[in-house]
Amino acid sequence: MVTLTRKETGLSWRIETQALQQALPTLQEKELNIVEVIHDDNAQVDAILSQHNILSQKDLWHKCKNVMGKFKELLQDKRRTPWTRRWRLPPP
Repeated sequence: MVTLTRKETGLSWRIETQALQQALPTLQEKELNIVEVIHDDNAQVDAILSQHNILSQKDLWHKCKNVMGKFKELLQDKRRTPWTRRWRLPPP
């Protein structure tokens, strides 16, 4: 198991990348067949996993956050279609 804190990594978004870099070799030494990793939305983690031919998925919260962002963009677009004009944005 790898445990890191923000004090060790400097920034919270670096924790996941550094933890993966430390844990992956250990797991592979134990001959574990790692097929897929679910993680926060982190491009560096995606790159590391891709180098090792491991599938990378964002966790559900981050996927939903991305979808909601796309919906907000769509609803704020002045060139909306009749279908999207029926939708209203929730109050902030």
